[in-house]
Amino acid sequence: MQPRPIITARAVIANTRKLGCTIPDAIDAADERATRFTEAAGHIGAPDGELIDAFLAAVDTGKDPAADKNVQRALTADRLANENLRAAIDHHAAVLIIDALIDHAQHLFDEWHTITNRASTALTDAHAVLGDTDLDDTKAVVRLGGRAADAWANATNAVATIDRLNLVWQQWAEVTRRAPSNAAYSNLRFADIEPGDWRTHQLDGRVAPWTIIRIGYTLDLADPDEMRRRIDTHRAHDAAEEAARLARTRTGVRSG
Repeated sequence: MQPRPIITARAVIANTRKLGCTIPDAIDAADERATRFTEAAGHIGAPDGELIDAFLAAVDTGKDPAADKNVQRALTADRLANENLRAAIDHHAAVLIIDALIDHAQHLFDEWHTITNRASTALTDAHAVLGDTDLDDTKAVVRLGGRAADAWANATNAVATIDRLNLVWQQWAEVTRRAPSNAAYSNLRFADIEPGDWRTHQLDGRVAPWTIIRIGYTLDLADPDEMRRRIDTHRAHDAAEEAARLARTRTGVRSG
């Protein structure tokens, strides 16, 4: 089950902050306004028995229940307490935040790009010390001695940073629908990888920043337009290979 859009939108904000990035005031303002709406919606509804108590009290005092303010207030609250209204308010609150995330996308991607560059530098420096050592092979790291332990720590921290960046990129793409969100292309978010390297190193899956560095790339975060270009390049390459394969098949059939 997919999380509610407002949850994903707020996760973008939270994860961006966890990366040490700044959030535009307009996004915070939208989130605060959305919170006021959703909190108000959560308090809609008269307490159990309030409507009947107000009705009886009006009758006891000789008032027309239909004209009694307490009855009217309880009745209005009772009518407002329905799931359709709450869902509509939740949707409107989510749209407030999502629109702000779209309007200030440039700021967010600039911040994320800065964090990516720092992680890329840390991984490149670590690679100079660790070489092609698998970061999961701590025994091999210990055997290297010297600066290897510090390089490994910096590299693992950088990998964790890229993992969070990948998560927030995915969340932004899903909730705004302004960028490709296919997780199979996650590694293209962080480097313009040649199709041949992509296939050789099986990069169509979990984001792998250490592998990207090891095979000679630097990390370069894609914005939505650049991401579409990178994916299009790969799809065009795949289509050309498939066309060539079909051509060879037809040639073989004719030759037979």
